[in-house]
Formats: sequence, structure tokens, C-alpha cells
Amino acid sequence: MTLRPATLSDASSIAAISLEVWISTYLKQGVGAFFADYALEEFTTLKSGKLIADPNQYILVSDNEEGIDGFIRISLSSKAPVDGCFETEIATFYVQPRHHGKGI
Repeated sequence: MTLRPATLSDASSIAAISLEVWISTYLKQGVGAFFADYALEEFTTLKSGKLIADPNQYILVSDNEEGIDGFIRISLSSKAPVDGCFETEIATFYVQPRHHGKGI
């Protein structure tokens, strides 16, 4: 396993992992059209590429022999919920479920 900054060529892998993890986390009783439409519109290669290219986002990927198995996205310009806090937050932290518990 290697940790490295995301590149634009990782956009499709990040989109696929996002879709997989989001659906397995939030849709426990089946996939209805409303949430399927949302997920398919939200987790795209284009949107992932825009996040990778955004200087206010930092994405670090976990890369194994076959490809990316997880990533973390740090947002550097999030509005803090209370005054006096940092604007940096972990916006997304997704690891494929089959890789949980492996130290990724």
C-alpha cells in the first residue's frame, strides 16, 4: 500500500469508490430511484476531477497493487460552525468495505 496525493487520472477510481462506499453506508434497505439518481449525479469522474484540481481541496489516496482502495479529502476552506475554529476539515474519508481493518 502506498499513500500519495491524488492526480487527475485518479478521478474515475475516486468516483467509483465514492459510489460504492456511499451506497453501502447509507442505503441499507435497498436502492430507490431518488437516491440512485442522487448518487449517479454526485459521484462522477467529472466532479471528482474538479475536486482534485481545486486548490482548496487536498486528496490523498491509498494505492495497492491493483489500484486505489480508499482516499481522504481535506477541505481547506470550510466554514467553521463556530467562531475561532480552523477552516480545515476532513470532508470525506472513504475506504472500500472489504479493506476495513487493514490499517488503510
